[in-house]
Amino acid sequence: MTSTDPIADYLASLEHERRLSTHTLRGYTHELDELKKLAGARPLEKITPADVRVAVARAHAGGLSARSIAHRLSAWRAFYRWLAGRIELDANP
Repeated sequence: MTSTDPIADYLASLEHERRLSTHTLRGYTHELDELKKLAGARPLEKITPADVRVAVARAHAGGLSARSIAHRLSAWRAFYRWLAGRIELDANP
């Protein structure tokens, strides 16, 4: 990785290597910002499956649609697959 922010590195790889559209990148950025909020001060690799379940429950209780929650989880899964190729992860949360 080139910076201390793995999310920024991931988004840059999506933009430059996969050449995703601006609209798609905006969606990924939004969902990964939510992941940053979930992590708080913890490193992203310390997020647990329980943390993700709580985040999904809060999003649902907050009125987020099932489709939007699925999109969020898809973005998070893709990010963690990418991250696992760069650092050692105990598990993909």
